[in-house]
Amino acid sequence: MQQQRTGLFILLILGLLTAFGPLSIDMYLPAFPAIAKGLGVPIATVQLSLASFFIGISAGQLITGPLSDRFGRKIPLAIGLSVYVIASIGCMFTHSIEVLIALRLLQGLGGSSGQVIARAMVRDLYTSDRIAHVFSILMLIMGIAPIVAPSIGGFIITHYNWRVIFAVLGGIGVFAFLGNWLVLPESKKADPSLSMTAGGIARQYFRVLQSRQFVKYALIGTITDSGLFAYISGSPFVLMKLYGVSGQHYGWIFGLNAIGLIGCGQLNRLMLKKYSSGQIVSTMVWVQLLAGLSLIIGILLHIELIPMLLLVFIYVSTLGFLLPNTTALSLVPFKKNAGSASALLGALTYITASLTAAIVSAADNGTAMPMAATMFICALVSLLILAFFRYRTENTETDL
Repeated sequence: MQQQRTGLFILLILGLLTAFGPLSIDMYLPAFPAIAKGLGVPIATVQLSLASFFIGISAGQLITGPLSDRFGRKIPLAIGLSVYVIASIGCMFTHSIEVLIALRLLQGLGGSSGQVIARAMVRDLYTSDRIAHVFSILMLIMGIAPIVAPSIGGFIITHYNWRVIFAVLGGIGVFAFLGNWLVLPESKKADPSLSMTAGGIARQYFRVLQSRQFVKYALIGTITDSGLFAYISGSPFVLMKLYGVSGQHYGWIFGLNAIGLIGCGQLNRLMLKKYSSGQIVSTMVWVQLLAGLSLIIGILLHIELIPMLLLVFIYVSTLGFLLPNTTALSLVPFKKNAGSASALLGALTYITASLTAAIVSAADNGTAMPMAATMFICALVSLLILAFFRYRTENTETDL
């Protein structure tokens, strides 16, 4: 019983660490107008603090991953969480937008340690046949974050002020720090054989990229996930401007899609008892592609709101199957340098997501087609990658 309770606490802490990105982004989005008013700047300037956070959390993973392979998981995680807490406190007290932007960059750098090391710890702590199962459980925790975080942020703005949001984020960082100290085991011993020079780190990443299995499933996972970011980027205009959905109803729709993703993530745990991770990925890429194609056809035919939302729900829900399995299959070939593999996977996710959002914005033509076409293209590219690698890695892959 004690062992089961400890295992549950470990999963809860790991889930919290993977949710640092959504929590740090979604909780403060409702505060943009209040921050702009409080600091005397346009909202567009406040948005730069979101961009700086993305830069920090992307670049930070590439730094933290090799450090966790060299020095073990817990020390780099403790340092990263300390940086996150300090930056959060700074954001709470700043009166300058320039300082806020810089501190959000620092917050992203520190928060990145949670995401990259949590994935690496799953690879360290669990057997190969359990990794995808564990990532499905973590998706339950991570998926709740974007649902509750905007509501928490909205409540704080209504009853207090925007600075309290960063106090809450700092408190979450302290809780995670204590969880790392008191609950999480050291899942990897320090490895002095790994060099921390620029050349040594580059060699670690080169070794990761030599794995065809990593390249295959990292690309499939990040590109299918980018389809979700295409929807997130385009849906405010499509739903609220073109379909006349209210802001409140838009939040409900966003929440329903998140529930679909979480639910399929838990259904994935049942499917893993009968099917391998590779089989599930191959099937769900097709389902996502068909949903994306149907969405394009529907928009050309001026589809009504409810059928359009149903197709989006199917598209987004497939990620509940795709993300746990592609993440597991990407990391399973690595033991010695799982941190570097996790870092590369995380950085690639944020880079492709940012590019996808930029494409949807740049292609804006006043219709829903840029969003739908980008979602479809992401699924199509993922299917082409699957087909390209199928015969080249079929005999060398480690399936789960």
